[in-house]
Amino acid sequence: MSEPGQRPHQPIEAYALIGNCEGCALVARDGSIDWACLERFDAGPAFSRLLDRRRGGHFSIRPAGRYEATRRYLSRSNILETTFTTRDGFVTLHDFMVGPANAQADGPGDEPHRPRLVRLVSGVSGRVPMVLAYRPLAGFAEDFAVPEIAGGRVTAPGCPGLVAEVGLVRDGAGAAARFTLEGGQARSFSLYAGALPETPPDARALMERTRSAWVLWAREAAYTGPLADELIRSALVLKALTYAPTGAIVAAATTSLPEAVGGIRNWDTGSAGSGTRACPSTC
Repeated sequence: MSEPGQRPHQPIEAYALIGNCEGCALVARDGSIDWACLERFDAGPAFSRLLDRRRGGHFSIRPAGRYEATRRYLSRSNILETTFTTRDGFVTLHDFMVGPANAQADGPGDEPHRPRLVRLVSGVSGRVPMVLAYRPLAGFAEDFAVPEIAGGRVTAPGCPGLVAEVGLVRDGAGAAARFTLEGGQARSFSLYAGALPETPPDARALMERTRSAWVLWAREAAYTGPLADELIRSALVLKALTYAPTGAIVAAATTSLPEAVGGIRNWDTGSAGSGTRACPSTC
């Protein structure tokens, strides 16, 4: 694995938004989640490499060798699909956040056990070696907590727990894995805010439920004129940035980003919960 800090800061346009009307995450073009507030938009981040490439947490999945990446959202949804093209084959990575209505739960008592964020990586063709790095940080803590790793399960104080369909090992202050995907194979990686389940969730079923929920919401759009697809995409972004308990829309998914490096204009005001609070871009 590469040492933290070797990867340069990514431009803001390299990030794509995923969300579930509770929190959100930003996924870079290279398959790294560099910012995520999983339970609330204004909660402490679980990953913050967007702000500090050396000390911020991240969760990356990518091919081990050279690759090209293209991205798109699944039609009328906020499910992000990244396709990695390598000399060994093709791999797709689907990233999405799971809302309460899409949880695999029998009732309200099971709500804390739903995954908040799911990553599903699938082999399309060939045989592609992959690398994973999981390095969460508890909010804006000064140091990384030492993770506890048991097979495909990773926990750390103050951080989301990870359930993976591959075995992980300690890698400095985080966890890492190397695995190979052939055409037709898939592995899932799920983040939980509470206790971890005994077995990984059915990621494909969760993705289909999440896709259906977004598509059903988008069907309410009455506009059918020019640039209809662009309008729906804009509406989906605003919906992803809406805090469901109050209906408030946060100003941005990003936080504390100055207009210029070293500048002071890096604060915004908005409302994610009840009332209005000053918060770095209300994330």
